[in-house]
Amino acid sequence: LKDRLARELADMHRLHGLSTRLFRGNSLDSMLQRVLEACIELLAAEKGTVQTHDEASRCLVMKGQFGFGPELLRDFSTVQIGQGVCGLALEKRTRVIAENVHTDDRFTGVRPFFAREGLVACVSTPFYCHDGRVLGMLSIRHLMADKIDELKGEVDALDAYIPEPKRAA
Repeated sequence: LKDRLARELADMHRLHGLSTRLFRGNSLDSMLQRVLEACIELLAAEKGTVQTHDEASRCLVMKGQFGFGPELLRDFSTVQIGQGVCGLALEKRTRVIAENVHTDDRFTGVRPFFAREGLVACVSTPFYCHDGRVLGMLSIRHLMADKIDELKGEVDALDAYIPEPKRAA
């Protein structure tokens, strides 16, 4: 219990540091990159992306990445609604956890990319405008499926900083 509380306190300090650094950015893209890097650190992920939602084209547009090479932009500069883990999260307007894209039939289209990158698992979390529209997507990728199970509490902690919009009753 003591170790868990110490970890949670350290995570809260990191997230507080993120929130204070966030407003020092010169542009939305640089702020989004900082958010991505802080989440990568918090979740001990290997790679990640941050995208904005272009409502006119109904797709996600890559704004930042961590750990990927130039192939990422070649293959995924834009992602259509329903495509891959992040596109499914956009379509459903909620977090999608893919514990293993190689065995989950919803993600056959991104398997070659995940295999090439040596990745297995992905968590895509939408973030919202004040009026409930999806502003963009934060996606964290891991090399091992069991990493997601270990991090469920930390992934859920993102909700404090990326809450889902209030739904009308």
